[in-house]
Amino acid sequence: MDQQPVTKQDLAALETRMDAKFVALEERIDAKFVALEERIDAKLKSFTQDLMEFSRGLQTELLRGFETYARGNDIRLRNLEVNTSNDSLALKQRVAELEGRVLQVEKRLILEPPPA
Repeated sequence: MDQQPVTKQDLAALETRMDAKFVALEERIDAKFVALEERIDAKLKSFTQDLMEFSRGLQTELLRGFETYARGNDIRLRNLEVNTSNDSLALKQRVAELEGRVLQVEKRLILEPPPA
């Protein structure tokens, strides 16, 4: 080892060399980050496309299932409507009769209010 004292020029030269090395290191790191970002973007785009394709396939299968289910229920509903049409008419008549009775009670309460 050299035992000579360090001069200001020696320190300035060292600073210049260190600055150059830091700049080179920063450029290499930046380049690696850019490459990494590009790879992540490509993988994310590929994943998004795969997810959209899967989603469309799933949607198609669900719609097919619902269509089959709806057809069966439509047939059952038509059969039920035919079987209950007579019951429905009788029920409507009974409800109309009850509504008439409630109306008569309400009229009596309005014309002859109960004592307070």
